Amino acid sequence: MELTKEERNELIYYPQADAQMNEFIPATEFKIDLINRLMLEPGILVTDIFFFISRRVEQEIARGNESWITSAITKKLIVPAFRSPDVNFETVLREMRQDIVGILQESGGLAGILDDSVVSDGPRVTWPARMGVEFRSLLVKHLMTAEPPEGDDGVTSIWQSIERYRIGILGDAIDSQSDPEANGVQRGVILRKVAEDLDFKGDPSDTRDLLTAAWVDGGRRRQRELSTFLLWVNEIYHFNQATQFSVRPSFPVENAPGAGIIPAHLWRTEDVAAKIPTLPIDVSFDPIIVPWPTKSMLLRADPVELLAIRTGSNGEDFVRRLEKLRTEPSEDNWYRTKVSLGSYARAVCQHFGNVESGMSMELKTVAARQKLIGQLGTTSTALGTTILSAAGNPATFWLSIAGTVLSIVSPVVDYRLARSQAARVNSRANARLRAIPGRTFEVDFPA
Repeated sequence: MELTKEERNELIYYPQADAQMNEFIPATEFKIDLINRLMLEPGILVTDIFFFISRRVEQEIARGNESWITSAITKKLIVPAFRSPDVNFETVLREMRQDIVGILQESGGLAGILDDSVVSDGPRVTWPARMGVEFRSLLVKHLMTAEPPEGDDGVTSIWQSIERYRIGILGDAIDSQSDPEANGVQRGVILRKVAEDLDFKGDPSDTRDLLTAAWVDGGRRRQRELSTFLLWVNEIYHFNQATQFSVRPSFPVENAPGAGIIPAHLWRTEDVAAKIPTLPIDVSFDPIIVPWPTKSMLLRADPVELLAIRTGSNGEDFVRRLEKLRTEPSEDNWYRTKVSLGSYARAVCQHFGNVESGMSMELKTVAARQKLIGQLGTTSTALGTTILSAAGNPATFWLSIAGTVLSIVSPVVDYRLARSQAARVNSRANARLRAIPGRTFEVDFPA
């Protein structure tokens, strides 16, 4: 069943399933992030190719009845986006094998498992016609310019250091496409141009091997420059797909060279708020603390049993209340959401027996400060937010800039952005989050 634009607005785009992100997101964070999002989001969108290029996704699908991915597809919590209408996983895989690099050898078996998990009225989304054209347009607009994104000298230095990639590689990739004005550009073509520049003969879709080749070619500095460029291309690629699909963008990378710069820049320069519903600025309500299973509990859980709670009366009521709160923020709707969340969290915890850990949640939107943050919805464009999955032990989940469920129900974050440090979100200034009992989370910017 093809989702309407209004129905898609509730979903969040899921870049973590992209194999290109494996070098930027630790493997240990992938599964717990997936579980928490499935339990606390209305739904997540995964584009078709991601099911067949990521080893992490492949390993989860291969778990069969114990797979969170196949179970979530059956429960309609994962929505696949297909590049053609009226296709299934097996037929779209045959289409993609013709011109996409990096598809896993095991993909044929994965497609069969995925098709078996789809129910007859399962939700789906079809790619719009101009995906590659819009991707090219965003790359030219945001990377192939002389002026760097707003920020301090550190941002300018990074921008200048990767000019050979921003201008040279991207220019070659676009020029190599037939009629780029009409057809746009493919990310795979960009990766092949990077491989040619490095004289790399291996698989250009293997980010780790590309970065190793960069280190061999020019040392750590060359490697960091390429890492920054690849991250920025991927973030624009994901942002483009999210906005073209009319779902909520997400930027999960927080610990890599150049992290945070492009998300903040896109939020300032693209009219995201007009495309994806967000909460108004300066809305803040009292927090709520609820019990929640620890990471180890969630990892041991049966996905079928836990997702049955998520799609049961308690979970669905929580999601409905949350969507109502998102569209009509008020004290009354926040109170109703807190009550609903408490009932849902208790139902989840009863599945595990006695759960003593807690999750501190607060709805908070933050006004723009020094043009770094812009209109946030409910989360920092560059830094994301954090949930407590165990008392006093923060487990970080990097969220959508457009007001996702997790960012709405998240701890208050005190953004201390003072003087020139306000824009210092670069390779030397990855935010450190620490829990302060009874207060807030503070975001520290290293000097």
